[in-house]
Amino acid sequence: MTMKARLMLAAGTVLAGTVLAGAALAGCGAGGGGTATGSRAAGTSGHASGSAAPPAAVTACTASDLRVSVNGSASEGSFGAGTVLDLTNSSGRTCTLAGYPGLRLLDSRHQVLPTVIHRGSTFYISDPGRRLVDLPPGQTAYAPLAWTHADSGALSASYLEVTPPGSATHLTIGFKHLVDGGNLDVTALTRTLSF
Repeated sequence: MTMKARLMLAAGTVLAGTVLAGAALAGCGAGGGGTATGSRAAGTSGHASGSAAPPAAVTACTASDLRVSVNGSASEGSFGAGTVLDLTNSSGRTCTLAGYPGLRLLDSRHQVLPTVIHRGSTFYISDPGRRLVDLPPGQTAYAPLAWTHADSGALSASYLEVTPPGSATHLTIGFKHLVDGGNLDVTALTRTLSF
């Protein structure tokens, strides 16, 4: 056998061994249990070579990440009222908020009342506009809220449902107020307030 033939035979043996080893790691056995082992092994070898793990992406805040409360009150004559919704990050990770909270008025039995949301400025503060708000653990984002209560037929609310932007779940807080036509004005969430 010539030297060239020996080299080709040796290369074929190494290649076949590599393919078989790869197949074993890919989980050719029953149940696919080898697949997870192969994935873990690949991840481990990546760290062993000194490559840094990619940073975790900052995700949107959900209701489970937040604590909601109302902070103070504002008034305009005897007909207008307002407060500031505080959404505080109670989780152990940074998350983001962007835009306007979803709101629904509830009665004393937690039944939904007709609610009309007006996004923009209120009578006492300008709307900062939609922007991405990074919210580290323990930090708070604010959304000023306003309504009127001049109509004798105003809805009597007992609770307020607050849904973080982009979330499918909500938080509920006490909100005992008369609200004309269920109309609520709310600004976008922001980290700072300028009255």
